[in-house]
Amino acid sequence: MTRLRFKPCQQGNLDGLCGLYALVNALQCLCPQADQAACERVLAVLIRALKRHHRSPLAVIHRGLNRYELLRLVEAWQRFAAREFGVILTVSRLKVSRATLSGVWQGLCQALDGQSVALVGLDGVGQHWTVAYAATKRSLWVADSGDLRRIYRSRCTLGPTKTQWRLQHSEL
Repeated sequence: MTRLRFKPCQQGNLDGLCGLYALVNALQCLCPQADQAACERVLAVLIRALKRHHRSPLAVIHRGLNRYELLRLVEAWQRFAAREFGVILTVSRLKVSRATLSGVWQGLCQALDGQSVALVGLDGVGQHWTVAYAATKRSLWVADSGDLRRIYRSRCTLGPTKTQWRLQHSEL
């Protein structure tokens, strides 16, 4: 058998759907009863909400979502969770004592208490949205649409970089 001479594409290599997947994965973290069918339904709800907000789904596939666009979808996501599961999901900004990596990390450790998740905007190595569900002093555990499972603090920064993950702390 011959080995592949290329790395197969994954979600995110050719599309900007990670913001939508982050919301779907956040729903699964917060509502364990969300099965495959519920995930498909919430994705359809989010795509319809994009159209209502005059954002072309094709543009999202090509360029992804910025923070403002992602936050506009949260309302439809919350309504879906209330209607489907009877769960009221609240959204708040991360409380950060200092705008440093240490301050942001401490805020994440406090916020991710087993009942909360954080939508995390990343850039640097690549632009990406993911959802963190747990944090330790050394790593963030993520439910991710790509191949991320854990983001190590030692590989993160808040400043400009092309070799590390830059946490978009203004987007947490």
